[in-house]
Amino acid sequence: MRRRCSDGGHGGHRAQLLWFLLACSWVAAARAQAQKPAARTDPVEVAALNAILGRWGTKPPETWNTTGDPCSGTAVDDTNIDDNPVVNPGIKCDCSDKNSTVCHIVKLRVYALNVVGQIPAELENLTHLANLNLMQNYLTGPVPSFIGKFPMQYLSLAINPLSGPLPKELGNLTNLISLGISLNNFTGKLPEELGNLTKLEQLYIDSSGFSGPFPLTFSKLKNLKIMWISDNDFTGKIPDFIGSLTNLEDLRLQGNSFQGPIPASFSKLTKLTSLRIGDIVNGSSSLSFISNLTSLNVLILRNCKIFDNLEAVNFTKLAGLTLLDLSFNNITGEVPQSILNLNNLGYFGYLAPEYAMRGHLTEKADVFAFGVVALETVAGRSNTDNSLENEKIYLFEWAWGLYEREQAIGIVDPKLDEFDSEEAFRVISVALLCTQGSPHQRPPMSRVMAILTGDIEITEVVTKPSYITEWQLRGGNSSYVSSTNYSGSTAGGELREQREIDPLTLSPAITGVAYNGR
Repeated sequence: MRRRCSDGGHGGHRAQLLWFLLACSWVAAARAQAQKPAARTDPVEVAALNAILGRWGTKPPETWNTTGDPCSGTAVDDTNIDDNPVVNPGIKCDCSDKNSTVCHIVKLRVYALNVVGQIPAELENLTHLANLNLMQNYLTGPVPSFIGKFPMQYLSLAINPLSGPLPKELGNLTNLISLGISLNNFTGKLPEELGNLTKLEQLYIDSSGFSGPFPLTFSKLKNLKIMWISDNDFTGKIPDFIGSLTNLEDLRLQGNSFQGPIPASFSKLTKLTSLRIGDIVNGSSSLSFISNLTSLNVLILRNCKIFDNLEAVNFTKLAGLTLLDLSFNNITGEVPQSILNLNNLGYFGYLAPEYAMRGHLTEKADVFAFGVVALETVAGRSNTDNSLENEKIYLFEWAWGLYEREQAIGIVDPKLDEFDSEEAFRVISVALLCTQGSPHQRPPMSRVMAILTGDIEITEVVTKPSYITEWQLRGGNSSYVSSTNYSGSTAGGELREQREIDPLTLSPAITGVAYNGR
């Protein structure tokens, strides 16, 4: 019988050889990886970054790699540089270019560092910028048109004294999600080209100096969720197309030169949680459009030339309302039960106690509102500020405490380096007179003006209003409403700090809206 040969030994050798070859390949790959050059920042961008910071006199933070490549450390790791005081100025980089050997600066944040000067020309060399935040500095001059060439998604230039017209080239930023240019000194019209920013979700252009008609091209901005255009000088009728921007959640149109009426199309904005319209030049508006806005938390229609009966509106659908201001309109009727039943309502405008509590509108109601605004102006704050110590939270309660101790001047805005103490006391006294609980104790506006101009002597305020005394005896109420802040990601969280100076958060005691039976 022939013996069958076994090849087991040869198979073992082949397996060993295979493992040897695999090991060699792993070693070779590891050596190749080790020899691969580390990713480095584009030298043009390094030079540009150094020039920009140098012109502004800004020193990199301690966390920044100043001796090596800038695209290292916090610039490439998971560190969040938004709202991060330790990394300011700060950058973020993308190091995926050219087989992960070249890094590009995609985010630059220089926030609230008191930077002085213009936006440097070297910024143009940061060609991969997608997020630029230069908010709250002292940048002057125009916005460079070259910014329109960037692949920008978030642009924040707010709270700077930038000037000149806004370049139409910003309309090329078709990937832009958030644009914040509030509180600047721009001139001229808002460029129609901004209507090309169809991905835009947040638009903050309040207090920016723009004038003229509001561009019709903005009707294409269907993704807008936030639009703040207050305190400019926009003219013409309130655009009817705004009613077609049905993703809007926060809309502010106060302080312009818009003509009424408020378009009926606004009834389609059913996602609105905050609507603020004010100071309409002419026209006659109705309240009927608010019936469908069932998501509202804040409704301010102040000085909107509204001619309507309050009882004709069913506020039951607006169960989420926490702030309601319908003051300085031609509204008739008593406060309906549907308002009194709003369990979340913490503030009802600048209305005097007699109207808010009993639905009686007197000729002295506007005098009361003037007094509230006057005291807020001299104090440089809103009527309610929960960040302060207890005795200062409610402005009028604090003011009366100081007045009774003959220290009324202590309420003046501490940011004022110089002021005439006699004039300040005159304004404070007028404010306390105008906000007396009884309308009969409030002076007519003719007397108010005579006191303010010094034509007649200041009338002594002798009586603390009963609504303040009752408020203090009840121990107050923590359910007042705080001012609405900016939200959204933008170029960080800093836009949330771009608060409007909004005297709309009065305690229920001051407005007389202490609905015990709610």
